[in-house]
Amino acid sequence: LVQAQLSTSNDILKSIVASCCLCTWLSLALIYCWKPFPITCFPCLFLPVCAIGVAEVIVLVGGRQTIGMNQRSLTAVTCFNPQNNKWYPLASLPFYDREFFSVISAGDNIYLSGGTESGVMVADVWCYMSLLDNWNLVSRMTVARCRHNSLVYDGKLYTIGGLGVSGNLDHVER
Repeated sequence: LVQAQLSTSNDILKSIVASCCLCTWLSLALIYCWKPFPITCFPCLFLPVCAIGVAEVIVLVGGRQTIGMNQRSLTAVTCFNPQNNKWYPLASLPFYDREFFSVISAGDNIYLSGGTESGVMVADVWCYMSLLDNWNLVSRMTVARCRHNSLVYDGKLYTIGGLGVSGNLDHVER
C-alpha cells in the first residue's frame, strides 16, 4: 500500500500513479494503496512507490484464530504501515464463517471472491470500496469455488481454477 500525504483529488493521484511504469504485481495480502492525510488506508492496485512521501503498507483480510482446540474465522480487515509501525482498521468482512476465498485489488477497491461458508462453497464476489470504507456484494460467479486465485487484467477480474462442488476446476471465469 502506498501512503501519499496529499490533499488533492483522487483523479489527480490516479493520473500521477498511472504515469509511473514501476508497478509491481504482488500476491497474497500485500496490496498497494494510498492514503490522503490523515484518513484511513485506501487500497488501490498498481500504485508503485513513485511519489514523494509514500510508504508501503500491508492489508490483512480475515484469517483464523485458534482458541484452545477450536478455530474460528476472523472478519477483521486491517492495514499496517511499517514506517510508523501503526495498524489502521478497515471495515470488517460482512460475513462470519468464510474461508478459502481469494482477494485481489483493482483500482481503489479490494475484491473478495468465492470461498466456503459453514462448509458450503459460495459464488459471491464482494468489493471493499475504499472511499466509503464498506463492503458490497457486487456479483456472483457462475461456478461456486474455493481455494482459487484471482487476477485483474485490463480492468477485468478473473478467477482461476480452485475447487468446485464436483472437484478441481480447470477453467477461468471473468
